[in-house]
Amino acid sequence: ADGTAAIWDTAQQTVVERLFCGEKTQVYAGEFFGGQSTFFATAYDNVLGIWDIQQGSHEIRRWKFHSRKPKIQEAPSQTLSPSEKGECFVYGAHLLKSSNSNNDDNVFAVALSDGSVCVVDLRERGAFPALRWQAHERYVSEISGGANFSSLDFFANTVVTSSGDGT
Repeated sequence: ADGTAAIWDTAQQTVVERLFCGEKTQVYAGEFFGGQSTFFATAYDNVLGIWDIQQGSHEIRRWKFHSRKPKIQEAPSQTLSPSEKGECFVYGAHLLKSSNSNNDDNVFAVALSDGSVCVVDLRERGAFPALRWQAHERYVSEISGGANFSSLDFFANTVVTSSGDGT
């Protein structure tokens, strides 16, 4: 892994932009939002990054996550999982859509390796996510949702997760 996300011109089958996501990190997921001018990527280095593609490879925002599970001291004969070491990899993120015009594609649900899910609001200037809860015993491997399927806005506040714990 070279720590970049590649943006491709599919017609020419060539890379048009490389976004630096972290030092030799593995990039797990990426998605365009905001009229296809803004891109987010998640990686093995505990970070969710947001780029403004129209401005080149300019990263506009970054969140770093830490495990909520207690850090365990590793014994010489013991091998700990990343979350037991206090690491918290970002396995995916999903833009939450709403019928509420005030949302403006600013809210993400984020899947984390410690089994938690958090909601990140781009309008919040703080370093921490707006909301975080323990969703699974093991890592959250996929997250989706936030689509408005009815006249009620219930589904805009709903996410679906899957995990390595079988749920």
